[in-house]
Amino acid sequence: MAFNKALDKEVRGWVIGNPEDRHLRISVMQYNGGEMKLQIGPRVYFRANGAEGFAKAGRLTIDEVKALVDITPEIEGTMAGHTIVMPAIR
Repeated sequence: MAFNKALDKEVRGWVIGNPEDRHLRISVMQYNGGEMKLQIGPRVYFRANGAEGFAKAGRLTIDEVKALVDITPEIEGTMAGHTIVMPAIR
């Protein structure tokens, strides 16, 4: 079966870093009602002309790791079907 973007759903998303500058997207994704999975990335940046650019997450900084650890209970709750509301990430 070929991948169909219309069947891919972002259940919940987070931004690590400054959303107006370079940042990392963390998402819980679900394809066609199947198992929820954690997606780390893409890394988002802005080009000199203001256009948004994307890159693979690659290696994480210590601050990104700490932020990811901080939202882990929220991620687990989302993937288990529970709603946990926590403060916004840095």
